[in-house]
This record gives sequence, structure tokens and C-alpha cells, in this order.
Amino acid sequence: MFIPHKYRNIIPKDPIYDNNGNFIIPGSREWFTYIYNLHRSGTIPLPILMGQVTQYEYYAEQDLIAKAQREKEESHKRINKTFGTSYSRHMDRASEINRLVYKSNEFDYNMRQFTSDLRQFGSDRDHRAYIDQELKEFNERYIASTYGKSSIPQSELSDNTKELERRPNKRNPTMVPNNFFTSQENRYKRRLNPPAEADDSPEAGPSVFNNLRSLHAKYLF
Repeated sequence: MFIPHKYRNIIPKDPIYDNNGNFIIPGSREWFTYIYNLHRSGTIPLPILMGQVTQYEYYAEQDLIAKAQREKEESHKRINKTFGTSYSRHMDRASEINRLVYKSNEFDYNMRQFTSDLRQFGSDRDHRAYIDQELKEFNERYIASTYGKSSIPQSELSDNTKELERRPNKRNPTMVPNNFFTSQENRYKRRLNPPAEADDSPEAGPSVFNNLRSLHAKYLF
């Protein structure tokens, strides 16, 4: 059976069936019509036609790709519905939460070290001055790294995110006068200072616990 050279690289290795499921006999008029249309379409220079993979393997792979895409879209829709924002915005928030948790743990660890040193060496004036200087430098570094200028995630600027996060019926929290987070100046309630401790300093001057209380208040408010 003579087969034109231009068709030889596109002949499927698997059996060919028509739309009704009937087997197309190689060399028949229907078979050549199928090959002619396949060559003319020019849209299937696929590995299956080169014999690298079977049609079953190719379509199985395409099904897996389509399934993964559907699962991704469903995950995005679930996040949109559950969190009221876009997927990219949700991931940015999760990243920011993890960053702040890490910075909080870093702050807690370093403050424990400072308070421990102050308890142990608070009676030494020179050592206390050294601790104060170290604490000041740490505070400056911490503020710069935690609250410094950062780039705005693109998800905050997208129209999709703005539409998803639009809450027309949500009241403005700044209109609630007793909201704890409205401002630092106008609060009806404030946290009380820690109770005064007994003065147990080995020498005249502020007690060690007073220093700790001042240190706590300085970085809490």
C-alpha cells in the first residue's frame, strides 16, 4: 500500500475509529480521508502521532491536567467564599501572619534575655547602662525590620480583590467611640500598670522590679 511521504509522520500507531465507534480499516477510503483531514488541520503534531506515547496515555495525561485545573479553581472559589477575598490576597495575608508571628517570637526571646540580665546584673550601674544601650539598639532594629516600609502586594491593587472585599453594609469602626483600636489617644479603657513590687534593691535607687516594670511598660504601650 502506497502512502504519500507527507502522511508517514502523522499516522497514528493506535487503531482509528469514527464518531460512531466503527473501526476504520487502514488503507480504506475512510482511513485516507481521516489522514488527509488530520494533515490538513495541522493542529495535531502530537507525540501520540509520532509513536512516543499511546493515545490512551496522552488522554489520561490530559484528564489529569484538567482535573488539577478544576481542583485549583474550586480551591480558589472556596477561599473566596470562606475568607471573602481573592486567592492571591489570602496567600499574602497568610505570609504576613507568619512573618509577624516570627517577629513576635523574636521579640519575646530577646526581651527574656534582657530581663534575665537585668535581674542578674541590675545592681551594677555600668552593666545596667550596657543593657540599656543594647536594648535601645535592639528596639531600633526591631522597629525598622518589623514596621519599615514594604512593597504593597499586587493583590491589594487588583479590581478582583476590591470587589470581593467590598462590604457595603459594614459599619465604619472609627464611628464606634469605645473601640479599642480606633486610636491611641481616645480610649475609655486602658490597661492598668503592673502593681508596685517591694523594693529589694541591694543599694539605693530604683529597684530591680521597678526597672523591669518600666521596661515592660516602655515596650507595651
